[in-house]
Amino acid sequence: MINKDIAVNFSWRTVIFFICLETLTVPLVAMSNQIVIQNILLMAIMGFGVAFICILILLRFLKKIILRNSQRIFGFEVSKISGIWYLGILAGILEMVMFLVQDILFSHGWDDYRVGFISAFVSVAVTLIIYQIGIKLFNLAIKIRSQDSIFVIQTSVADILKLALLFGCYEFIVCPITGWWIPYLGLTKLFIAIASGIIGGASGGLLLIILTRLFRCLRVKFQLRQL
Repeated sequence: MINKDIAVNFSWRTVIFFICLETLTVPLVAMSNQIVIQNILLMAIMGFGVAFICILILLRFLKKIILRNSQRIFGFEVSKISGIWYLGILAGILEMVMFLVQDILFSHGWDDYRVGFISAFVSVAVTLIIYQIGIKLFNLAIKIRSQDSIFVIQTSVADILKLALLFGCYEFIVCPITGWWIPYLGLTKLFIAIASGIIGGASGGLLLIILTRLFRCLRVKFQLRQL
Protein backbone atom coordinates (compact mmCIF):
# COMPACT_ATOMS: atom_id res chain seq x y z
CA MET A 1 0.00 0.00 0.00
CA ILE A 2 1.33 3.45 -0.98
CA ASN A 3 0.78 6.56 1.15
CA LYS A 4 1.79 9.93 -0.25
CA ASP A 5 1.76 13.40 1.32
CA ILE A 6 0.47 16.32 -0.75
CA ALA A 7 1.36 19.79 0.51
CA VAL A 8 -1.39 22.42 0.34
CA ASN A 9 0.11 25.44 -1.39
CA PHE A 10 -1.72 28.72 -0.84
CA SER A 11 -0.87 30.91 -3.85
CA TRP A 12 -2.38 33.53 -6.17
CA ARG A 13 -4.63 30.76 -7.53
CA THR A 14 -6.01 30.43 -4.01
CA VAL A 15 -6.81 34.14 -4.00
CA ILE A 16 -8.69 33.79 -7.30
CA PHE A 17 -10.62 30.81 -5.93
CA PHE A 18 -11.74 32.70 -2.82
CA ILE A 19 -12.66 35.79 -4.83
CA CYS A 20 -14.87 33.60 -7.04
CA LEU A 21 -16.32 31.78 -4.03
CA GLU A 22 -17.18 34.92 -2.06
CA THR A 23 -18.46 36.73 -5.17
CA LEU A 24 -20.88 33.87 -5.77
CA THR A 25 -21.99 33.25 -2.19
CA VAL A 26 -22.21 36.73 -0.63
CA PRO A 27 -24.77 38.18 -3.11
CA LEU A 28 -26.90 35.03 -2.82
CA VAL A 29 -26.85 35.28 0.96
CA ALA A 30 -27.56 39.02 0.84
CA MET A 31 -30.56 38.73 -1.50
CA SER A 32 -32.12 35.81 0.37
CA ASN A 33 -31.35 37.11 3.85
CA GLN A 34 -34.58 39.10 4.18
CA ILE A 35 -36.60 35.91 3.73
CA VAL A 36 -34.78 33.68 6.23
CA ILE A 37 -33.37 36.07 8.82
CA GLN A 38 -36.18 35.45 11.31
CA ASN A 39 -35.89 31.65 11.19
CA ILE A 40 -32.67 29.91 12.19
CA LEU A 41 -33.69 26.66 10.51
CA LEU A 42 -34.34 28.41 7.19
CA MET A 43 -31.04 30.25 7.59
CA ALA A 44 -29.18 26.95 8.03
CA ILE A 45 -30.93 25.45 5.00
CA MET A 46 -30.09 28.54 2.96
CA GLY A 47 -26.43 28.25 4.00
CA PHE A 48 -26.33 24.62 2.94
CA GLY A 49 -27.96 25.31 -0.43
CA VAL A 50 -25.81 28.33 -1.28
CA ALA A 51 -22.53 26.58 -0.44
CA PHE A 52 -23.52 23.33 -2.18
CA ILE A 53 -24.44 25.06 -5.45
CA CYS A 54 -21.51 27.49 -5.51
CA ILE A 55 -18.89 24.87 -4.63
CA LEU A 56 -20.15 22.49 -7.32
CA ILE A 57 -19.97 25.29 -9.90
CA LEU A 58 -16.41 26.20 -8.94
CA LEU A 59 -15.25 22.58 -8.66
CA ARG A 60 -16.36 21.82 -12.23
CA PHE A 61 -13.71 24.29 -13.41
CA LEU A 62 -11.16 23.43 -10.72
CA LYS A 63 -11.39 19.72 -11.54
CA LYS A 64 -10.27 20.37 -15.13
CA ILE A 65 -7.29 22.40 -13.92
CA ILE A 66 -6.26 19.67 -11.46
CA LEU A 67 -6.49 16.96 -14.12
CA ARG A 68 -4.34 19.02 -16.52
CA ASN A 69 -1.71 19.62 -13.80
CA SER A 70 -1.99 16.29 -11.96
CA GLN A 71 1.61 15.25 -12.64
CA ARG A 72 2.90 18.38 -10.91
CA ILE A 73 0.38 18.24 -8.04
CA PHE A 74 0.33 14.51 -7.26
CA GLY A 75 3.45 13.17 -8.98
CA PHE A 76 1.43 10.93 -11.32
CA GLU A 77 -1.16 11.26 -14.07
CA VAL A 78 -4.73 11.33 -12.75
CA SER A 79 -7.39 9.87 -15.01
CA LYS A 80 -10.43 10.60 -12.84
CA ILE A 81 -11.48 12.44 -9.67
CA SER A 82 -14.64 11.10 -8.06
CA GLY A 83 -16.68 12.27 -5.08
CA ILE A 84 -17.01 15.92 -6.10
CA TRP A 85 -20.72 15.79 -5.19
CA TYR A 86 -19.69 14.70 -1.69
CA LEU A 87 -17.39 17.71 -1.40
CA GLY A 88 -20.39 19.89 -2.27
CA ILE A 89 -22.40 18.28 0.55
CA LEU A 90 -19.52 18.84 2.99
CA ALA A 91 -19.30 22.49 1.90
CA GLY A 92 -23.03 22.79 2.56
CA ILE A 93 -22.61 21.29 6.03
CA LEU A 94 -19.71 23.66 6.72
CA GLU A 95 -21.77 26.73 5.76
CA MET A 96 -24.79 25.46 7.69
CA VAL A 97 -22.75 24.97 10.87
CA MET A 98 -21.10 28.36 10.35
CA PHE A 99 -24.45 30.14 10.05
CA LEU A 100 -25.81 28.39 13.16
CA VAL A 101 -22.72 29.29 15.22
CA GLN A 102 -22.81 32.88 13.95
CA ASP A 103 -26.48 33.24 14.85
CA ILE A 104 -25.82 32.03 18.40
CA LEU A 105 -22.78 34.28 18.90
CA PHE A 106 -24.40 37.38 17.38
CA SER A 107 -27.41 36.87 19.67
CA HIS A 108 -24.98 37.17 22.61
CA GLY A 109 -23.59 40.47 21.34
CA TRP A 110 -20.28 39.23 19.93
CA ASP A 111 -18.57 41.41 17.32
CA ASP A 112 -17.95 40.43 13.67
CA TYR A 113 -14.26 39.62 14.21
CA ARG A 114 -14.72 37.13 17.02
CA VAL A 115 -17.82 35.64 15.42
CA GLY A 116 -15.95 35.19 12.13
CA PHE A 117 -12.99 33.43 13.76
CA ILE A 118 -14.97 31.12 16.07
CA SER A 119 -17.62 30.18 13.49
CA ALA A 120 -15.02 29.32 10.84
CA PHE A 121 -12.82 27.39 13.28
CA VAL A 122 -15.75 25.31 14.54
CA SER A 123 -17.37 24.70 11.13
CA VAL A 124 -14.12 23.70 9.39
CA ALA A 125 -13.10 21.38 12.24
CA VAL A 126 -16.56 19.75 12.43
CA THR A 127 -16.75 19.27 8.65
CA LEU A 128 -13.30 17.70 8.38
CA ILE A 129 -14.05 15.38 11.30
CA ILE A 130 -17.27 14.32 9.53
CA TYR A 131 -15.20 13.66 6.40
CA GLN A 132 -12.77 11.44 8.33
CA ILE A 133 -15.65 9.56 9.97
CA GLY A 134 -17.22 9.07 6.53
CA ILE A 135 -14.02 7.45 5.30
CA LYS A 136 -13.78 5.04 8.22
CA LEU A 137 -17.44 4.03 8.44
CA PHE A 138 -18.88 4.35 4.94
CA ASN A 139 -15.87 4.63 2.57
CA LEU A 140 -17.13 8.08 1.56
CA ALA A 141 -14.22 10.16 0.31
CA ILE A 142 -12.70 12.13 -2.53
CA LYS A 143 -10.95 9.52 -4.68
CA ILE A 144 -8.11 10.05 -7.12
CA ARG A 145 -7.71 7.45 -9.86
CA SER A 146 -4.60 6.79 -11.92
CA GLN A 147 -4.34 4.17 -14.64
CA ASP A 148 -3.69 1.35 -12.17
CA SER A 149 -4.49 2.69 -8.67
CA ILE A 150 -7.15 4.40 -6.59
CA PHE A 151 -6.21 6.83 -3.80
CA VAL A 152 -8.34 8.30 -1.04
CA ILE A 153 -7.67 11.86 0.14
CA GLN A 154 -7.54 12.08 3.93
CA THR A 155 -5.99 14.27 6.61
CA SER A 156 -4.60 14.04 10.12
CA VAL A 157 -5.89 15.54 13.37
CA ALA A 158 -2.99 18.01 13.39
CA ASP A 159 -3.79 19.22 9.88
CA ILE A 160 -7.51 19.49 10.73
CA LEU A 161 -6.55 21.85 13.57
CA LYS A 162 -4.23 23.82 11.29
CA LEU A 163 -6.92 24.24 8.63
CA ALA A 164 -9.48 25.24 11.26
CA LEU A 165 -7.06 27.84 12.64
CA LEU A 166 -6.17 29.19 9.17
CA PHE A 167 -9.78 29.55 8.12
CA GLY A 168 -10.61 31.06 11.49
CA CYS A 169 -8.03 33.75 10.67
CA TYR A 170 -9.48 34.01 7.14
CA GLU A 171 -13.00 34.64 8.43
CA PHE A 172 -11.69 36.98 11.14
CA ILE A 173 -11.07 39.60 8.45
CA VAL A 174 -13.59 38.41 5.83
CA CYS A 175 -16.70 38.31 8.06
CA PRO A 176 -16.77 42.10 8.73
CA ILE A 177 -16.11 42.86 5.04
CA THR A 178 -18.77 40.56 3.63
CA GLY A 179 -21.34 42.16 5.92
CA TRP A 180 -21.03 45.60 4.31
CA TRP A 181 -24.31 45.05 2.43
CA ILE A 182 -26.44 44.78 5.59
CA PRO A 183 -27.61 48.45 5.84
CA TYR A 184 -28.58 48.66 2.15
CA LEU A 185 -31.63 47.70 0.10
CA GLY A 186 -32.43 46.59 -3.46
CA LEU A 187 -29.82 46.87 -6.19
CA THR A 188 -27.51 48.85 -3.93
CA LYS A 189 -27.41 45.86 -1.58
CA LEU A 190 -26.58 43.56 -4.51
CA PHE A 191 -23.73 45.75 -5.78
CA ILE A 192 -22.28 46.21 -2.30
CA ALA A 193 -22.51 42.45 -1.74
CA ILE A 194 -20.61 41.75 -4.97
CA ALA A 195 -17.92 44.31 -4.11
CA SER A 196 -17.57 43.02 -0.54
CA GLY A 197 -17.30 39.45 -1.86
CA ILE A 198 -14.43 40.42 -4.16
CA ILE A 199 -12.59 42.43 -1.49
CA GLY A 200 -13.24 39.86 1.23
CA GLY A 201 -12.09 36.90 -0.88
CA ALA A 202 -8.95 38.74 -1.98
CA SER A 203 -8.11 39.86 1.59
CA GLY A 204 -8.70 36.42 3.09
CA GLY A 205 -6.77 34.63 0.37
CA LEU A 206 -3.79 36.96 0.76
CA LEU A 207 -3.85 36.47 4.53
CA LEU A 208 -3.62 32.68 4.10
CA ILE A 209 -0.60 33.12 1.83
CA ILE A 210 1.12 35.44 4.33
CA LEU A 211 0.43 33.19 7.34
CA THR A 212 1.68 30.01 5.66
CA ARG A 213 4.78 31.80 4.37
CA LEU A 214 5.66 33.34 7.74
CA PHE A 215 4.83 30.35 9.94
CA ARG A 216 6.02 27.01 8.59
CA CYS A 217 4.18 25.23 11.42
CA LEU A 218 0.87 26.26 9.80
CA ARG A 219 1.59 24.56 6.50
CA VAL A 220 -0.92 21.83 5.75
CA LYS A 221 -0.73 18.58 3.88
CA PHE A 222 -3.23 15.95 2.83
CA GLN A 223 -2.47 12.26 2.56
CA LEU A 224 -3.19 10.03 -0.43
CA ARG A 225 -3.88 6.49 0.77
CA GLN A 226 -3.89 3.77 -1.84
CA LEU A 227 -6.85 1.40 -1.73
